[in-house]
Amino acid sequence: MRDWSRFSYDELQKCEDQFIRLSNIEVLSKRIPISNNNFLYVQYCGDSNLPILILLHGYCGASMIFYKILKALSQRFYIIMIDLLGMGRSSRPSFAHTKLNDCENFFTSCLEEFREYEKITKFTIAGHSFGGYVASCYAISYPQYIQKIILLSPIGVNEPPPNWNYIHSLQEKDWKFRWVMKFLSFFWVKNITPVTILRKLGPMSQKFMKVYAHHKLSNLGQDKNIMESYLEQINLLPGSGELALIYILNPGGVAIKPLWRRLGGIKVPILFFYGDRDWVKSVGAEQTASLNKNVKLKIIENCGHDLYWDNPQQLVEKMFESIDETTITE
Repeated sequence: MRDWSRFSYDELQKCEDQFIRLSNIEVLSKRIPISNNNFLYVQYCGDSNLPILILLHGYCGASMIFYKILKALSQRFYIIMIDLLGMGRSSRPSFAHTKLNDCENFFTSCLEEFREYEKITKFTIAGHSFGGYVASCYAISYPQYIQKIILLSPIGVNEPPPNWNYIHSLQEKDWKFRWVMKFLSFFWVKNITPVTILRKLGPMSQKFMKVYAHHKLSNLGQDKNIMESYLEQINLLPGSGELALIYILNPGGVAIKPLWRRLGGIKVPILFFYGDRDWVKSVGAEQTASLNKNVKLKIIENCGHDLYWDNPQQLVEKMFESIDETTITE
């Protein structure tokens, strides 16, 4: 870590401890060893006698983003939150993959190592945004262990329309938004991520995070400052897993190999949840449902992309409702 970086292990731990207190549930944290001297940072909460729910965060996030829904989910599940390899507080190995299958395997193979380490035989897997993509890829590769798949605003599911072009799709947006997206797309194709920029800003990283996350965190109230610091500290850690996304997704979050066809053959319930103001649209769930009768789709009111912050109570209620409604159709 450069001397001028604002990264502080103590600050990161302080933020995490604050979110654990705010979650109002006891959380146990562990480093689980995996291949090549790496580890996964894993957090556990709830009654270990209940069915297991593995939760995966999204792009450049970490597990305590789920702090508002942990207590409610623990009524039905023993919760295991895993920081994705190369993100969160897990190991940050050097990333050199360029092929799609290798990039997906980077995230899923270590989840399988974790499952073997903990001797878990059956579980529900859930993921938000890019975590939903990883959860889907794991379930496709290891369906024998999966009871249900819960996807919270997952990216990379849908097939875009024929001749779709991301830049052209922005034409109906405000001109300022279009130019920002064009700017970000330019950096995307060069694999320069927002957190790459964050790391290079040294003492200015805090201001960058405040601007970058201002709208994203607007519903957190008094918790906003803690989340800003938490995400800043997480993303000041060395770049790793984030560098896979250019080989998995096109600009705009459209997958190079969309998941809906691959999810079509899964024989367990697949539960989709989107916000009514979500930038990720439910077309992916609808396309998956055209091939798979085990799909359920719910829209969460007064929500953008971060359902677990914007309307955590309704999200959990509809998750439980969907789980109770599910029956497997061959």
